[in-house]
Amino acid sequence: MTTSIRGIGRPEGGKYRLNGAIVPSVSEILGQYGDSSGLIEWAARLARDGRDHNVERNQAAAFGTAVHEAFEALLYNEDPQRAAAESLGASEHIDEGDVPQLLENADGCIERLGAWIDTYRPEVLATEHPMVSELGYGGTPDLVCVINGRLTVVDLKTSSNVYPRYAWQLAAYGQLWADNFGARPERYSVLHVGKNGKHFEPWVWGDLSEAMGLFLQLVKLHHQGKPAYQDFNRRRVVDMPRRKPGRKAS
Repeated sequence: MTTSIRGIGRPEGGKYRLNGAIVPSVSEILGQYGDSSGLIEWAARLARDGRDHNVERNQAAAFGTAVHEAFEALLYNEDPQRAAAESLGASEHIDEGDVPQLLENADGCIERLGAWIDTYRPEVLATEHPMVSELGYGGTPDLVCVINGRLTVVDLKTSSNVYPRYAWQLAAYGQLWADNFGARPERYSVLHVGKNGKHFEPWVWGDLSEAMGLFLQLVKLHHQGKPAYQDFNRRRVVDMPRRKPGRKAS
């Protein structure tokens, strides 16, 4: 059994450094050049309902962090419910009265993620391990593992939907692993779990070289300080192949 790397998440201070110089994260690059129209519509809808989008965003992020902590606990045969409860309890963005419902939702996520682990039996190589690339960016994939003999990068999402930019993110993480460990991933997967704990769907990609090429263009634009272009923002990078829950990837 290969010894796995249990990382610290984002580096101390949240900054990635290459030869002493700060470099942008994958999320920072994609956030700058992604299409934000959906977020603007969401914020406007909440405002019409008299709700603060900043509060809602922070609560959703705190719940997502709790599910990530539970997923990591599952991978290491630890108590996922305890990990989720401790994460929510430590968050300044969660009201005490909301915790019971959030824990119930987290339990649904834990059940579905546990079933995925039981089905695919990933051999964990690294979790939450921060890395930087000579290409000028850094990032921290949720999981790098071997599934059915194939090196695989996995990212867990608790967002309301699965977006094409997730393929760029996975491609960037795969390049980070290749640059740091000398092995290029063969498969990439998003595990999409709903915030209510009832929805679960894994998405799987094979070759993401086209997505990586476009991501490198974003890295270049970022370092040049150039603005995003609308036509680039709206480009569909790769097809989004669905995998129904329970269906094994070949």
